[in-house]
Amino acid sequence: MTEKLEIRIIELPKITNLKNENDELLDWLFFLDNPNSERVIKKMEENDELKQAGEKLDKISQDEHLRRIAEWREKAIIEENTAISAGFERGFDKGHKEGFEKGMKEGVEQGIEQGIEQGIEQGIEQGIEQGIEQGHKQTKLEIAIELLKENMTIEFVKKITGLPLSQINGLKKKLNK
Repeated sequence: MTEKLEIRIIELPKITNLKNENDELLDWLFFLDNPNSERVIKKMEENDELKQAGEKLDKISQDEHLRRIAEWREKAIIEENTAISAGFERGFDKGHKEGFEKGMKEGVEQGIEQGIEQGIEQGIEQGIEQGIEQGHKQTKLEIAIELLKENMTIEFVKKITGLPLSQINGLKKKLNK
């Protein structure tokens, strides 16, 4: 960490009590909390960036493919966090390799169960294990493609998706054709 790093925790439910009409940060917080609120719609007339964010959100919400990518990304994050927290809480922090492995296994099992409960069609059609693996890989590829379309760096795409550089470079070449 550097001396320039500053972390602020903002609890969105508490912003409804704030009334400052001329605070741009507050406008964005209201947007994050409820992009269709009266205040946000009014502020979109004054703030082009807020308006563009609203339009992009509408576009993503209407695009089935992008919505699916967002849902898969959210599921992947939940599964990863579950696996990590279960592993760290039960083993890694305590220095017990067996506890870490058990926690990781339990976390992965919980993530898989959540995926199954949410009805991942590919998992049902091709066998749960194979479908989840394929869906996870497909999600990474789709996220990488969307990030590359948004001109994100290859290193950033690798960090977010975990895909190998060679695969990301291949995707970028296909997109540039």
